[in-house]
Amino acid sequence: MRGILTALAIGVFALAVPPATTPAQAASENGARIDGTQCYPSSMGSGYTACFTTKGASNETTTPSGNVNEQFNGTVTFTIKDPAGQVVYQSTHERHYQRLVQNGVVRTEGEHFSETFPLNGKTCTFQSNFQYANGEVRYSNFQSGCY
Repeated sequence: MRGILTALAIGVFALAVPPATTPAQAASENGARIDGTQCYPSSMGSGYTACFTTKGASNETTTPSGNVNEQFNGTVTFTIKDPAGQVVYQSTHERHYQRLVQNGVVRTEGEHFSETFPLNGKTCTFQSNFQYANGEVRYSNFQSGCY
């Protein structure tokens, strides 16, 4: 079951976690500490809930020409609760995110996240690196293993 939950966590984390802040939040909270939780109904079954708790530092810089650089460094904790509210899975990932927007168009976007967790007496890790630039994915790498 842990393998299924881990795969679910990885897939949901990669697809569902938005940038740490929206541009409006970053503009009003430049250099801000982020500490927030978002919860959603989980696709695991009726009554299950998936939550993401984001903690770290967010920063947005706007140049005189209007280019916007957004950054986040911190952690995201992914939690799945059953219908009774009991935690059935939880993991914390480091998250490093960067995005450059020029004239309202995303020019570059990159993210790195990783996790280490115990499984069947071994230490397991996964890492993901992603880089998007000028309309195409330039680099996408996912690695995992248990030792």
